Amino acid sequence: MKIDRRRVLGSTSLLLILVSLLIVTTTIAKPREKQDRVLFSYPYEEYLPDEYSSEPQNFAGYPADFSSGTIMWDLDLIDAEAVSYDGEGIYVAVLDTGLVANWRDYFPEERIATEYGVGFYEGVTYNPAKDEYKYAGKTHKGSFLGKLAHGTHVTSTIIGYSYYGQYIRGVAPKAKIIPVKVLDTYENLDGDVFGTDLMVATGINYVADLAESEGIEIIISMSLGGPEPSQMIEDAIDYAISKGVIVVAAAGNNGLPMGYPANPTGAPAWEWIMDWPGGYPQVISVGSCGWGTGVDDQGAPKYPGTGEWEPWSQPSPRTWWYQDVPEDIEDEISYVSYFSSREYANPDFSPVTVQLDVLAPGSWVLGPYPGDTYGYQHIPWWAKGSPWNPHSPPPNYWFVGGTSMSTPHVSGVIALMLQKDPSLTQAQVEAILKGTATPLPTSILGYPFAYNYVRWPTGDFYAFLWADDATGSGVIQADAAITAIP
Repeated sequence: MKIDRRRVLGSTSLLLILVSLLIVTTTIAKPREKQDRVLFSYPYEEYLPDEYSSEPQNFAGYPADFSSGTIMWDLDLIDAEAVSYDGEGIYVAVLDTGLVANWRDYFPEERIATEYGVGFYEGVTYNPAKDEYKYAGKTHKGSFLGKLAHGTHVTSTIIGYSYYGQYIRGVAPKAKIIPVKVLDTYENLDGDVFGTDLMVATGINYVADLAESEGIEIIISMSLGGPEPSQMIEDAIDYAISKGVIVVAAAGNNGLPMGYPANPTGAPAWEWIMDWPGGYPQVISVGSCGWGTGVDDQGAPKYPGTGEWEPWSQPSPRTWWYQDVPEDIEDEISYVSYFSSREYANPDFSPVTVQLDVLAPGSWVLGPYPGDTYGYQHIPWWAKGSPWNPHSPPPNYWFVGGTSMSTPHVSGVIALMLQKDPSLTQAQVEAILKGTATPLPTSILGYPFAYNYVRWPTGDFYAFLWADDATGSGVIQADAAITAIP
């Protein structure tokens, strides 16, 4: 099948394959007058399995929430553990791939609003002779369950999850998730996972109407994107905001390997384009950051004993993700993920303004990700063996990197904010998040860009670079945002 150049397809076998990254980020959108639909996908992610784990059991008897669970590095980086609010009474609609069929193995049933969960599907076919897609023009309502675990991992950041029976705290552990599947698996198109603009818009409108009819506070969290704007999507977003819904979306993963600065001299570079709908100014857009070592006056690692993938004393278990992130040096140790999109519009749509608002942890976030690796798509997890041992199940938890992982951190913090003041509007929430974020440097040691050292899973250090188009207002701070609310 020939791939439509309008599409940005997420790979389902991505173990640090930079070739795939380059293929995805060099996709160019066709001029607007030649396109008739927009296709959305979960942005390119990269991930590593937790190979130091055994087969999980089907745990039962979970508490109603994981508010007393273990704090991971990503929550610590944004000071979510320092907040007394927990998101109770607030709903987060995760517009994504839905939840895997065995979601109860990871989440308490009380945290998933199954009564509101739904999926929207539009039929799509491809004609190779004409190199064109045909769309049904209407959506069908169905289940929120899906094959791909992307939405499950996103959900885990918001409410927490069970990690082989160990409870991991989420940003807003008492919030309730509304799973809305707007990215589906198209078996007739080689199993590609994507959604159309109609599916995404329908999902947004559904949530907006739900907020009004049920009188509940909802945040829309979209870890998805496309390379071009859609009037249908923007109209739905404006409608949702008018109903009091807060809308958050990923900036996209169109950065280049090692994060070479896209804009050190002011010249734009199309490879770094932001995805829509994250690029819309009225949407709170989220780029990705991580936990590095800092840079000293000589340009060397300043705190080499801290950060991601810090060596551990024994091969098993790995423990770096439990370690404390020193809050007093956050601006020194945080870095912009190389894959994170910069603040550029696709040049085919250059009149459209894009805006990068904030950063949140999106590098190596651990969470449940069953059913996606090595062609494995089936539930339960023991349906197929792992590539390492055909007699054992594949891993079910993964360290995933992408702005998809950053977005739910922001959505979770907003749930805490709305719990304190449900009257907050989209504009007020955005202003508070940006006004209380920790700014990152945009130049260092005389260079027209900043950089930080990042330890790779292999133990090697790399310098990731960025300029002023990559940081937005900086890294969100949950405690500061809550304090700023009167």
